[in-house]
Amino acid sequence: MTLTNIIYNQLREKIHEGELTANEQINVSKISSQLNVSRTPVSHATQKLLEEGYLYKDRSRVLVQDLSLIDSANITSVDHLKLLLDFVVNVLHYIDTYKIEVNISQLEVLTDHLDRTLGQGDLDEYFDSQMDLFKYVFELHENPLYVKYGRIAVKELYRHAKEHEDQFNYVHLGEVIVELLNDIIDALKQSDINLAIELIIESKDVFLKNKPYSSV
Repeated sequence: MTLTNIIYNQLREKIHEGELTANEQINVSKISSQLNVSRTPVSHATQKLLEEGYLYKDRSRVLVQDLSLIDSANITSVDHLKLLLDFVVNVLHYIDTYKIEVNISQLEVLTDHLDRTLGQGDLDEYFDSQMDLFKYVFELHENPLYVKYGRIAVKELYRHAKEHEDQFNYVHLGEVIVELLNDIIDALKQSDINLAIELIIESKDVFLKNKPYSSV
C-alpha cells in the first residue's frame, strides 16, 4: 500500500469517527508535520478525499464535508442546498483537474427546461427537471457517490417544499438557480472554471446568510 493510500485511509477514518469534524479546515502542512511525512502524499490523499465527497473546497480552503446531513431527517432545505452547491463545486474542480468535457448544449437545454417549468407553476414538474439537471452535472464526476447524494439532496428539497409549500418560495429559488446556471454556462463557454466556482461560492454565501426563499 502506498503512503498516499495509508494517509487517505487514516483521514477518511478520522472523518467517519468524527475526529475531523464537519466544516473543519484541512491543513496539509499540519497533517504532514503530525505524520512526519512530506506534503506531497498528504496533498494527494486530500485530493482523493475531495473527489470522493469527503471534503469540499471553499475558495482556497479545503473543509470536511458534513455527510451526516444526508441521513438526517431534521435538517433544513438550506442545508440540502448547501450540500448540493458544495458537490457542484467539487465536480467543477474534478472537471478542471482531469479536463472532463462538458456538453454545454445539453446543460443549456436542461437549464432552459428548468426555467420553463417555473412558469407552469407545477412543483412536481419543476423538481423532476431539477433532478434531471443535477443528475447530468453529477454524472460528470466518475464517483457514483455524487449521483447518489445529489439525488437524495434534491429529493429532500422537494420533500421540504411539499411539506412547507406556503413558506417555500420555490419559484424565487428556481429563478435564482436558473440565473446562476446561465452565469455558469457563460463561464464554461469561456473555459473559465474558476469563475464558475466563484459564482457558486458567492451564491451559497447569499443563500446561507440571507435565506431569501424559505424559512424552513
